[in-house]
Amino acid sequence: MRVYGSIPADVKPSTEVAKMHFVDAFDNDVSLFLREIRSAKLTDMIEDAVEVEANLMASSKMKGRMEEKTRHRGDAGMASTS
Repeated sequence: MRVYGSIPADVKPSTEVAKMHFVDAFDNDVSLFLREIRSAKLTDMIEDAVEVEANLMASSKMKGRMEEKTRHRGDAGMASTS
């Protein structure tokens, strides 16, 4: 937000334009979530982006753990059937 605030008023884009460019800086998953949230202010959007990224990272870790458990069960099942 410091960068946006430091732009001179005569060349500063509107907050709506800044929000559009901010959303486009992320990968497709995060951009989609941010567009769906439709934050009123740029500062809200920045906070939402941090939360969305944290949630996506947590969900991918959980997904990795589930795949690992499934893989271990599959290996154990293969050994017992042989």
